[in-house]
Amino acid sequence: MSKPKSDPNNSEPSDCLLDISKLSYEESLKELDHILNKLQDENFLIEELQENYHKATLYLKHCENLLINIEQEVIKMETNNFSSIENE
Repeated sequence: MSKPKSDPNNSEPSDCLLDISKLSYEESLKELDHILNKLQDENFLIEELQENYHKATLYLKHCENLLINIEQEVIKMETNNFSSIENE
């Protein structure tokens, strides 16, 4: 029997981290937006504050890491392109 896919909104923090690492930048932003909307809801339970804050920081860190990786790839491509132009 296959294990159901974990929902990052309903999992333990360690499971949440594993799920987040598989998300795209856009998916992570969507989850951050979802958490923000929950925090702005008048019916928000204060007991969920810490958990949602923790999840939001994980999503944010994942987005930052994805952007850093893309930036490094672009710099590497630019360096390679510049080197190839100099060698011509």
